[in-house]
Amino acid sequence: GHEGHEGHEDHELSDGADHALTDAMETGETESYWTCPMHPQIREEGPGSCPICGMDLVERGGAEHDHEPDQVHVRSGVQQQMNLRTIEARRDRLWRRIDTMATADYDESRLHHLHPRVEGWIQQMNVSARGEPVEEGQLLFTLYSPDLVDAQEDFLQALRRGDPGIIASARERLQALGVQQRFVDTLAERREVVQAVPWHATMDGVVTVLGARHGMHVQPGEVILEVANLERLWITARVFDRHADWLAEEQPAEIEFSALPGERFRTRVEYIYPELEDNTRTLRVRLPLDNEDRRLKPGMWSAARIYAGPVDDQLIIPREALIRTGHSARVVIREDELHFRIREVVPGMESGDWVAIREGLEAGEEVVRSGQFLIDSEASLQGGHGRMEGHDH
Repeated sequence: GHEGHEGHEDHELSDGADHALTDAMETGETESYWTCPMHPQIREEGPGSCPICGMDLVERGGAEHDHEPDQVHVRSGVQQQMNLRTIEARRDRLWRRIDTMATADYDESRLHHLHPRVEGWIQQMNVSARGEPVEEGQLLFTLYSPDLVDAQEDFLQALRRGDPGIIASARERLQALGVQQRFVDTLAERREVVQAVPWHATMDGVVTVLGARHGMHVQPGEVILEVANLERLWITARVFDRHADWLAEEQPAEIEFSALPGERFRTRVEYIYPELEDNTRTLRVRLPLDNEDRRLKPGMWSAARIYAGPVDDQLIIPREALIRTGHSARVVIREDELHFRIREVVPGMESGDWVAIREGLEAGEEVVRSGQFLIDSEASLQGGHGRMEGHDH
């Protein structure tokens, strides 16, 4: 794992069940009542469940409420029932991990376009549909063109004359018209004009563009066929602009496809595109991936994880311990065995299950990671938040 925080241990309270029940039934010196943390309008004389949401009622009033403002008193038995757990805030290394979605695309550097540089007619087409596989050396189509016939005749005349300079010039003309080198070599051996010039596949792949059919008239520049190689794919991840400064080429990354659950493919950032996409406002990142067995298909969706580099000396807590609201974030601090306090904090970068705290917390302080929402709700009922919001923590 890149986070390296599995060694953090929770501090669990170990009061026994009998002791918890005894404490839960204790009464204070002043009158107390039982209420629901989520529905304070519910008031009962004894313990029970909330008739609205079913939560266990908590005791209010009594001696346990004789404490400082912004502080919540929770007796040990109630803590046991809440399964309350804490963890120390500590300094450690975080990885700037970017989790995003990605799609598999053809490797554009391995796309082969077949298009004429002359006007002519398709005499034979051996490909019938897009997506059809082809093998290297396979005949794809033949093209008849008067310009190609004339160029062949000039080349053969040059061969008969035997002048190396004229031969080279005639050969270059054929190549400039887009004729494949294998055909030029065959023409030099057979010394016979071919009316329908053949085009062959130069690699294994699949047909991604089929722009002509048998008998069609084609013009220079028209794409007749496009063949893509599948032995290597480009995984295109889309990263929000707020993470753009974190990215750099050669950063490690992992890819996991929904079609292949449990399998992770390792790769690296090969290229970061220079512009944002208008519709998504995201930055495209290219991650190459070998696909010799062709298990991966272009168009597959995947989850991409880019490790943008470690950041040392970060004060971190579990992300689950952070209570987020629309305008702020806070945590619940354990001050002693029975007292807790709500603290506003300023969170920083996140990495997996961990989050850095920039302000409001010190290393070694115990943060509640399980049961903090009930304590936070109790503090709200006591009016603690109203007093706290006026303070500068």
